[in-house]
Amino acid sequence: PKDTCPVVEREKLDLILVPGLCFDSRGSRLGQGGGYYDRYLPRCRNAVALGVAFEAQRVDKAAVDAYDEKLDGFVTEGGLYLGFDTTEL
Repeated sequence: PKDTCPVVEREKLDLILVPGLCFDSRGSRLGQGGGYYDRYLPRCRNAVALGVAFEAQRVDKAAVDAYDEKLDGFVTEGGLYLGFDTTEL
């Protein structure tokens, strides 16, 4: 809500939680198709971008295109996935 939450400058963000339909262990994400996060994330150079999902949304390989931004990892109820490594919570 714009009238109750202060606007934070992109340079001051250190973590961005990203929703999605599915994620893979390489940091690829399939979203809703609007490209909002794909355009916004490259402008937030100081922030770590983590997808938030359920374990059921984890796939072997997400169907992504060249313009889809990769995330630094994602977290589910089953673990934290960073790149190719898996760390159980």
